[in-house]
Amino acid sequence: MQLPLTIRGKVIHGEQVGRTIGFPTANIDVALDETEIDAGVYVGTCTVAEKRYACLPYFGPRLIFGETKNVFEVYIFDFDKDIYNKEIEITLLQFQRGPIQVNSLEELKTLLESDKENGQTFFQDYSEETS
Repeated sequence: MQLPLTIRGKVIHGEQVGRTIGFPTANIDVALDETEIDAGVYVGTCTVAEKRYACLPYFGPRLIFGETKNVFEVYIFDFDKDIYNKEIEITLLQFQRGPIQVNSLEELKTLLESDKENGQTFFQDYSEETS
């Protein structure tokens, strides 16, 4: 898979578990499989209503819930708007890590906090390189 890769899809309702640990995600209705995209967390950008945000997209199964079906969901930095049923565009810029099995929501929160920190570092370096 070659990056950057842009994916478009509609935001659909999910289980809303992420918001209970401070990481609400937009679940995207899009047909993807492992031949198009590697499972894991990415650093990317997300365009919503013509405004671009930094984001952490995830493609793969939600291992903490024992799921095997792949999902595509996106944590959007500094974002708190209702975007259900809206079309959004996500551009994957860098692969961060593959899926990791965790045993509790607290472990998941710790992992996501680390992902967010790494994403913020990426965008800090990225903005310095492009300015």
